[in-house]
Amino acid sequence: MVKASAVNEHGDELYPTKWNHGFIDLPEINSRDQHTPSFASGQIEALIKAGDRRIQMLTILAAGTGLRQGELFGLEVRHFDGGSINVEQEAWQGLIQEPKTKNAHRIVELDPRVAKLLKSFIGNRTKGYIFQNGGSNPIHPSNFLRREFHPLLKTAGIPQCGLHGFRRYRNTY
Repeated sequence: MVKASAVNEHGDELYPTKWNHGFIDLPEINSRDQHTPSFASGQIEALIKAGDRRIQMLTILAAGTGLRQGELFGLEVRHFDGGSINVEQEAWQGLIQEPKTKNAHRIVELDPRVAKLLKSFIGNRTKGYIFQNGGSNPIHPSNFLRREFHPLLKTAGIPQCGLHGFRRYRNTY
């Protein structure tokens, strides 16, 4: 995709390549068999309008950054510097662990409007998880999906989807 995106002023590829898919044993993927739901802009707006303050911020941050759900729930206040987020851990099954891949360790720049909203959401807190449960622990993803997110989707008339739909949204738009 990166190589193909290099084009001249007429829109022609600078480095066209013909791949031998049989030789490299590329698997065939039928896109009709793939279940890859993604949110549309209107659906994200509906979630922001219908959700409580925490879901609004989570929706904005997820759609604006494309973070994985474990990365979102593993974020601590110390990971936010006012303009970006430093991804260095994730929450999984109620535990904090290393991110999914080596490349998941990264700094994610935020749109200034998103950064301002996140700063307001954090308020005066100087420690703890950005999205925490009542006991100051990270939110457990399955509890969040089952108790809060999926009912909100139903209320908003949006087909059931996990938080990965925000990741696909970010990569698409």
